[in-house]
Amino acid sequence: MQLSFEESESENVVYCVQFLAKHYLEQRDVEKAIYYGQKCLEHDSISEEGRFVLRAAEAMKDDMDKQKNDEAPIEDSFTTTGFDITRPSTSMGGDDSEMMISEGEGDESF
Repeated sequence: MQLSFEESESENVVYCVQFLAKHYLEQRDVEKAIYYGQKCLEHDSISEEGRFVLRAAEAMKDDMDKQKNDEAPIEDSFTTTGFDITRPSTSMGGDDSEMMISEGEGDESF
């Protein structure tokens, strides 16, 4: 059976789509691999390869997301100052005899 020019050209396009799906998967370009993998599903002759590419690309995407989340610094919304409230601080005048209270002398800010 001899294929017409249009049929053979269409068949070449189909296999180019398959090639691109596998190529982008190997290059770890997940978005393009998924795009061409979905295009493979539109053609019966390469739909099995399309399903393989889609499964592999989704798994790769999940791995990349997991690695990205593992590497991201954890932002802590609660920060500590290192001030221990269980022990009296020497800077707060632990000895009451040293504490000075201003009587307002020389304080003209009021």
